[in-house]
Amino acid sequence: MEIDIFENFPNLTSVYLQNNNIETIDGMFKNLKHLKVLHLSKNMLRNVSDSFRNVKELERLHLWKNKLTRITKNYFSFLSQLKYLELSLNDIQFIESDSFSNLPELVDISLKNNRLGHISSSLFRNNGKLNIIRIDDNPNVTLDDYAFANLKNLYLVSLEQCRLEIIPEHVFHDSENVQILMMRNNFLQELPESLFSGLKNLKELYLTNNKISSIPDRLFSSLVNLEILELGDNSIFSINENTFKNALNLKKLVLSNNGLKSIMLDTFDSNKNMMYIDLSNNFFDINYNPFKNCDNLEEVLLNGNLIEQFPADIMYMMHLKKLNLSDNHIDYIMVTDLKKLTPKELVVDLGNNKISEIDFEDAESLAEINFQELDMKDIVPATTVLLHNNPVICDCRVYNLVQYVRDMLKTSLKTMVDLKLGDTSCSSPQLLEHIKVEDLKPQNVTCPYGMKCSVGDCQCFYRPYDNAVVIDCSNKNFTECPRIESEGEKVELNLVGNSIRYGPNSSLGYDNVTTLYLSKNRIEQIEWVPPKIKILKLDDNQLTHLNSEVLKMINSTSVLRLSNNPWTCDCSALEFQG
Repeated sequence: MEIDIFENFPNLTSVYLQNNNIETIDGMFKNLKHLKVLHLSKNMLRNVSDSFRNVKELERLHLWKNKLTRITKNYFSFLSQLKYLELSLNDIQFIESDSFSNLPELVDISLKNNRLGHISSSLFRNNGKLNIIRIDDNPNVTLDDYAFANLKNLYLVSLEQCRLEIIPEHVFHDSENVQILMMRNNFLQELPESLFSGLKNLKELYLTNNKISSIPDRLFSSLVNLEILELGDNSIFSINENTFKNALNLKKLVLSNNGLKSIMLDTFDSNKNMMYIDLSNNFFDINYNPFKNCDNLEEVLLNGNLIEQFPADIMYMMHLKKLNLSDNHIDYIMVTDLKKLTPKELVVDLGNNKISEIDFEDAESLAEINFQELDMKDIVPATTVLLHNNPVICDCRVYNLVQYVRDMLKTSLKTMVDLKLGDTSCSSPQLLEHIKVEDLKPQNVTCPYGMKCSVGDCQCFYRPYDNAVVIDCSNKNFTECPRIESEGEKVELNLVGNSIRYGPNSSLGYDNVTTLYLSKNRIEQIEWVPPKIKILKLDDNQLTHLNSEVLKMINSTSVLRLSNNPWTCDCSALEFQG
């Protein structure tokens, strides 16, 4: 490229030469005295010393992604009007302490993705108009004390991913207008108590993914205008009522993935403007609402902790939109605790807990009251509750939930709470293991019968669907119908798969039996059936005929199954013809 390539264009104000493999620019811009914008990014420049002597009106200089290894004062000493300097993605290892001393108008400088080591306290001393400093992704940075001090116009400092181990106490001294500090992904272990002293205008502070183990009580005491504080992925074991006491304007707080073991009840009492808090993946348990004064909270993330009891008080928050309690140890919830006060949409995530029972006690009556109080002009959405992957016990305790799924409860209930079961399956009893709760039928739900039921080694259950006692005597090697003792007014008796030869009689306690399964036995004769019988199954036996008196005992609405018997088709079978 010719050195005098711009000889005939003395009035150019912008030149874009990026991505051209340029190795040298000596004298190239000597005729461009009015140049204001120069893009030389993505080239092969190793040295730009004295190259900008004649472009004294230059305001923007882009040199990112070149081969620069050092910066000295004579690189930019003639650019007294320069405002924006982009030096990222080079290989800069060294910067002379006075390299920017002749850039009084400098507003924005980026030194990202280099190999910087030491940042001198005098590097930006003469850059009083500096607004933005970016030094991210420099893996071995150390900072002089006062490195960013006394910069009254400084707005943003970004020091992310620099392997910083120590941050000097006065590094931001008297730079009172800083609003954003970004120091994520470093190795910081301790923060001096007066580090942020005087930063009264700071609004955003990012310290995620460091090694901070404790927070001095007065660390944030000056940050009265702080709105966003991110401290996730550290090793902070405790916080107390003084930690955020003066952060009166705090709106977003992130403390996820720390070692927090407890949260004091009054920890957030001063943070009335907080809208978002992330306390996920720690080690604490709470059964109260530590955010009782945070009237503006919209999102609360408590997932991945050791919470054992649903903190129902949080549901009273008027602006709540999201409550994440997934991956905790909650084993029981009451539907009434899921009623919200906010008129806004609210999602409560209870997935991946240990919930075995969802209690519907008083839920229908509360839903009716709630429905009557609704202003029908404004549709208020129900609380959406996510319940995926919980070990629900599918005995009688699940019956109301099955009814809820199948719309068998009062319709007003679903205007209050919308339960989303997802893949939640039965953890017990064994017969129902792994069946999705959503697929359960009400008639399949039973539980051990707690009242009197004595029938040898048979099992007794209660079935809420039809208020029946179910006695299971199947495959027990009975040779005759057993005597039963049950206080149930409706009894289902299962005697399938035994070796019984004769049907029951009136002395065996079968008066309340409404369903009798006698299939797959050796029954040759049956002379009596229970007076309340509704279902009688006698298939796969040895019956050759059926007593006419028995047929008279069976109501016309009853179900009678007689298949696979060796019937004798003589005159005695005429009764079947009717």
